[in-house]
Amino acid sequence: MKVSKEAMVGVYAVVKYWHQVSVRLRRTHLSDDQVRSSLLAGDPALLVFSRDNTVTIDVALLQPDEVIIVAHRLREILD
Repeated sequence: MKVSKEAMVGVYAVVKYWHQVSVRLRRTHLSDDQVRSSLLAGDPALLVFSRDNTVTIDVALLQPDEVIIVAHRLREILD
């Protein structure tokens, strides 16, 4: 599943103004658990919650530059 630039900008906007962002996985080669495991195993390691084919990221404590890291890591995994 490819993630468009527009989708990443949308994720960034939600992360910037709210405390959590949820990404619903559709038509992807990975399950939500595989995405969660990949994010946790990456550098930097990102801890997310996953359930019902949805990955939820708690972003309350992230700095603005860290939001970009999360968006890039998601894109790497989902591309």
